[in-house]
Amino acid sequence: MSIPLILQFFIGLTIQGVFTSLSTLLVDTHPKSPSAALAGANFGKCEIAAGGLAFLDVLIKRVGPGWTFVFFAATGLVFLPLLYLLQKRGLKWRSKKGKEEISRGVGVSEVSEKEG
Repeated sequence: MSIPLILQFFIGLTIQGVFTSLSTLLVDTHPKSPSAALAGANFGKCEIAAGGLAFLDVLIKRVGPGWTFVFFAATGLVFLPLLYLLQKRGLKWRSKKGKEEISRGVGVSEVSEKEG
């Protein structure tokens, strides 16, 4: 029982960094409405958490708590390469999105003037 709890600890430890990185990329790639993009992402995150808790209850009843946490730890490890991908390509994605906005004539200064 201690191994699944240790794995859960490391998932909880790293998840905040993942959310922060993804939120920063999301806000930077939507300069016209960063608050709406972040609000939509937070809403989606809450919906996924609610579904995950419902799934967690069913999984604990069927396979027990030990294998349930092994499953969630393994799921976190499987998706860990996506964070690496974000680290390596995120800056390119931000730059590309910024260049697209500039070519359409929408600059960050225009966005801030409309909001302010």
